[in-house]
Amino acid sequence: MGRHSMRSPLILNNETIRHLMMVAFSRKEPETRALRAQVILAYASGTRISTISKCLELNRPRIYRFLDQALGMGVLESLEERRGRS
Repeated sequence: MGRHSMRSPLILNNETIRHLMMVAFSRKEPETRALRAQVILAYASGTRISTISKCLELNRPRIYRFLDQALGMGVLESLEERRGRS
């Protein structure tokens, strides 16, 4: 049995979940935006980070970065890709 996450849980309302689902499974959205939405949805549903990493074939530091941005900036604001050193 693994450790429990020290990271804060993401609590999403129904409207936010609906928006994330549309972004995550849209063919017209950029790939990075869809990946961010999939990671946020999976984490909010209680999936472990190592499982998300294996299923989406992403490395764990990238998932941590997505989640830190979602927890810090807000879920919908974190979907936008930021260029540079921020």
